[in-house]
Amino acid sequence: MPDVMPSFARMYPNIQIELKEGRGDYLESLLANDQVDFCIMNTPISYRNVFFEVILKEHIFLVMHKDNRLLTEFDRSTQLGRGYLKHFDITRLRELPQTLIMLKKGQHLTGTVQNLLNKYDLRFDSIFETENLTTAINLVSNGIGITFVPENGIINKPMENVAYFTVDSPPITGELAAVYKNNIPLGWAAKLFVEHIKQYYSSYEM
Repeated sequence: MPDVMPSFARMYPNIQIELKEGRGDYLESLLANDQVDFCIMNTPISYRNVFFEVILKEHIFLVMHKDNRLLTEFDRSTQLGRGYLKHFDITRLRELPQTLIMLKKGQHLTGTVQNLLNKYDLRFDSIFETENLTTAINLVSNGIGITFVPENGIINKPMENVAYFTVDSPPITGELAAVYKNNIPLGWAAKLFVEHIKQYYSSYEM
């Protein structure tokens, strides 16, 4: 959203947007209590009285510092962008102790990542939890641990000292969706904003 809102504000300077951020369960509660018009969030959606439309199918990346001892020179040359991404064998995480930086429970990404870790029975002696993706990426950038992030969270602001990898076969992906409450039509301004978000993310479609 920080990337979408400035362009929307330039196009529609007289429309004011009140942005609320938080974990997935918090956003769902706002929608359930009619405190927001709609939500932009990752699936799956737990709250029943809603419908959603997927606006982006995206990779979920493993993020590692380029000085991580598991990486080869070939690995360190990874770039973001179609045709440039490298794949990492996630079972190699067993070879050396790693600190895992995870989003706190209540984030939909957390469940997706935990399912992946369970699939390969990957365990970490050191786990650091945060509510913020930017914090997770910044920690990795400073040489602390590894993390997982959705593509839309970093595609416009990659860090030079960080490597991004697809993982699993087929590569693990997620969905970003616009979520609406049943039987409550959107106002014209909210509709404009949703359409702007769809158009913005259409260029990132897998």
